[in-house]
Amino acid sequence: MAGDLPTAADGHPPAAPLPVPRLTTGLRLHGEYQGGGFTEPRYLARRGDGQVVQLTLLLHLVAGSIDGTRDTGAIAHQVSARYGREVSAENIDYLIEHKLRPMGITAPPGGAGTLADAPRSDLLLALTGRRVLLRERQVVRIARSLAWLHRPWVSAAVLTAAVALDVWLFAFHGALGPVLQVLDQPVLLLAVFGLTVASLLFHEFGHASACRYGGARPGPIGCGLYVLWPSLYTDVTDVYRIGRAGRLRTDLGGVYFNVVFILGLAGATPSPAGRSSWPRCSSRTSRSSNSSCRSSAWTATSSSATSPVSRTCSARSGRPC
Repeated sequence: MAGDLPTAADGHPPAAPLPVPRLTTGLRLHGEYQGGGFTEPRYLARRGDGQVVQLTLLLHLVAGSIDGTRDTGAIAHQVSARYGREVSAENIDYLIEHKLRPMGITAPPGGAGTLADAPRSDLLLALTGRRVLLRERQVVRIARSLAWLHRPWVSAAVLTAAVALDVWLFAFHGALGPVLQVLDQPVLLLAVFGLTVASLLFHEFGHASACRYGGARPGPIGCGLYVLWPSLYTDVTDVYRIGRAGRLRTDLGGVYFNVVFILGLAGATPSPAGRSSWPRCSSRTSRSSNSSCRSSAWTATSSSATSPVSRTCSARSGRPC
């Protein structure tokens, strides 16, 4: 019966085929972690469940060589060429079995590519209940179209315009009148709420576009719960491979886009016709004068909004009442 077994040319049975490892579903390799302060370089990988793990150079090369078609022998040959040292197929088997698989990088043999008991950081202040609002492809298109706003000369112009707007609003025009108008007409609070939600989404566009401007690829934009408060988020994990300056720009991109949003509102809002009738309350006046000013402003608001006699008199006779 032994003669029925297949034999190689030298009379020995053929070697068993080498295993073909596979990465877990949704895994993404982000490259080297820039500016991390480590004595040896670290490389970042993001699993399908969102957990980010750090890899050494050798593990990063092994994971980057796994494509679902190469066996461990072919992987060993490619890793040896990139690593500069000889790595055998047995070494690859050991690294996959004892390093990459426990970290959730490679799938178990015969598995469907899903994670199995991979460690995960359970932070107390982590965002929970995440839901994706804009997918990565949509975010990349939006970020690409807005990346020009992060050019140095554009940023300088935006910040200069913001300072000029603040000086005009608080020193010459006064902000109390519009606030009292909103309080007197509660329906305007719905407009304020809508603009607040729009500004929150535009804030996330600032993070994504800054990430894109620095050379990284932004991920999806979604929402979740931060402790008890609803919050929006942008996946900018890829920014950790472009250095500290790019990470700082990405962190400040949201606040910067809030400034852009305010300037856009200031430019799109028409100047109210009755603006000159609002009493101006300045910080340079005394406390009693400010109290009187606020009282007269509230009286003016109430009378203009609730007195039909005043409106009728002006409309019919053309004379002030």
